[in-house]
Amino acid sequence: MGIKNQLELWHIRMGYPSHKIVRMLPIISDKCKSDELNTVCEVCEKSKQTWNLFCSSDHHTTTIFELIHCNLWGPCRTSSSCGAYYFVTIVDDYSRGVWIYLLKEKKEVAGMVKCFITFVERQYNKCIKIVWSDNETKFMCLKQHILQHGVIHQTYYIGTP
Repeated sequence: MGIKNQLELWHIRMGYPSHKIVRMLPIISDKCKSDELNTVCEVCEKSKQTWNLFCSSDHHTTTIFELIHCNLWGPCRTSSSCGAYYFVTIVDDYSRGVWIYLLKEKKEVAGMVKCFITFVERQYNKCIKIVWSDNETKFMCLKQHILQHGVIHQTYYIGTP
C-alpha cells in the first residue's frame, strides 16, 4: 500500500482530521511529502459547507387550524407494512399538532389533503384558513379545490424547511 493510500486510510480511521494531524503518526510522518497533503477529501469538503440562515417570520397564528403546513416525503427505499413508499406530514402552526398519512403513490397527495380539510371541518368544527406547501406539482393541483373552499394557498421554495 502506497503512502498516499495510507494517508487516506488513517485520515478516515481517525475521523477525518487534517492531514497535519495524520502526519503526526510515526508510520506516516517519515514517508509523507508535503505535496501529498494537498489531496481533497470529499467528506471533509461536504462537512465544511454551511446553510444560509432563514429570516425569522413575523407571522404568528392565533387559533388552531388558521395555518397548516403540508409536505410530502419520499419515496422511501423500503415500503411500510401497508406498502406505502411516501408520507404526507400536515402540521398545525398554532398547536404544532402533526398528522402523518402513508401513501403508496405520489398522486394520492391531493386526495389526502382534501380529506384532511373535510376532517377538520367535521371533527373540529373549524375551517382551515391558509395552507402552506412547496411549489411542486403535487400540491399545485390542489389549488382549485382549496380556493373553492375559501382557503388561501401560499407556497414556498422547494427544499426549504
